[in-house]
Amino acid sequence: MASVVPNKTGSSDVAWCFETLGLQRGALPAEVRRSYLERARETHPDKGGSPAEFRRVVDAFNVLANGEASAAPIKVTSPRKANANAASGPRRFTLDEVSRLAEQLRQMNMDKCRAERAAVAERHACREERRRRSQQSALRQRTQQEADRLRQSLRSQGRSDLPPGVEPHTSSSAGVTPGRSPVLFRATLDVAGKAQCGPPRSSVAEAESDFLRVEKAKQHCDDTALRALERLRREAPR
Repeated sequence: MASVVPNKTGSSDVAWCFETLGLQRGALPAEVRRSYLERARETHPDKGGSPAEFRRVVDAFNVLANGEASAAPIKVTSPRKANANAASGPRRFTLDEVSRLAEQLRQMNMDKCRAERAAVAERHACREERRRRSQQSALRQRTQQEADRLRQSLRSQGRSDLPPGVEPHTSSSAGVTPGRSPVLFRATLDVAGKAQCGPPRSSVAEAESDFLRVEKAKQHCDDTALRALERLRREAPR
């Protein structure tokens, strides 16, 4: 069983130590060390803290860690003084030990920064993955809706499929809500080595008629087919 921090004198003698480290009386040694490292990181001069407050934190830890009582903060001793006073009382932290603790604090801060950056990167990756999945889902839904509308339009015209040379035409007119505009059709064929399209038609039969007219003109020459296409576009209703 873990023991609590010893207290050899009255509670008022070490009250400032517990207050400085933010602890309740009776804290375990592990809690004292953990609180000390946190408070030392907060008050360290390298992090913008006060040197006096940092020394007070070290003094408080010395008192609690060594089980001695003091009405005021003790001073951090040099290695020479620590050796000279070793026989007269409990050992205090030397400057070398304080330096090592400060290095531990710096390492803890670096680890914390790395962990925070990794957490931010992970959250960003999760958001991007959710956005990608949402876009894919919306695309699948639109594709399915367009396919359903096309089947419904073909069924209403007594057809089960599109004839050769005819394709559905997606309207991009301003003010037309996607998925609510009527399904249009147009002729499509190759003329002079390029894909050419006829004007949009409201029925498959009209688009098929355009295809047959241009295909017939193409038997004479490509220029005749191109002129036939241009004439169909001019005559088509706006």
